Amino acid sequence: MVLQVRQIGKTYRGSGKAVRALERVSLDVAAGELLVVQGPSGSGKSTLLLCCGALLAPDDGEILVEGLSPYTLNRRRRAAFRAQKVGFVFQQFHLIPYLDVLDNVLAAAVERNSASRERAMHLLERFGMGDRLGHVPGELSVGQRQRVALCRALLNDPPLLLADEPTGNLDTDNARVVLRALRDYAESGKAVLLVTHEEKALSLAHRTLQLKQGRLVYP
Repeated sequence: MVLQVRQIGKTYRGSGKAVRALERVSLDVAAGELLVVQGPSGSGKSTLLLCCGALLAPDDGEILVEGLSPYTLNRRRRAAFRAQKVGFVFQQFHLIPYLDVLDNVLAAAVERNSASRERAMHLLERFGMGDRLGHVPGELSVGQRQRVALCRALLNDPPLLLADEPTGNLDTDNARVVLRALRDYAESGKAVLLVTHEEKALSLAHRTLQLKQGRLVYP
């Protein structure tokens, strides 16, 4: 099992008020599987993804990626683990505005060498961005920015890919490209966890779960 989530909970505290974002959430994602977790805004989807990606420690419970809990590692080792094991695709892309397309993808490289450059160029060609290598994000369409972000997430060939509303800003055609790429990546033997409130992801999911008010609910 690539990702194991066991009874995790997370509470945000501020201004004298506590908000329970996740409550006893458990799930698994196997190699070869695209799991879609659906839920409305504010249901805890993004918090779940941040916890699974070693970016936000849960208050309780356990998360294992390929059998190891990233939260047992110190900050430096956890960052290295995250770079090697986890890829992220976000709705807002998070591209570096002053870097061109190629360097935005290479920014994720664990080791920046000829092999990583060759893989970056191969991915960009695959997603129709081979003629835009020298362009900065401000010169790209919304769909093109998301394809660059997807290439960056895939660069290190991570065993776990996490996607947070990756089609939320995209038109139908670009959304189809991104969702198909996530499905293909899962079927190459990787684990993909996609959180979304949109229905169009369901047709490509191997499994779906529902998250409401921080809890997984079942029919």
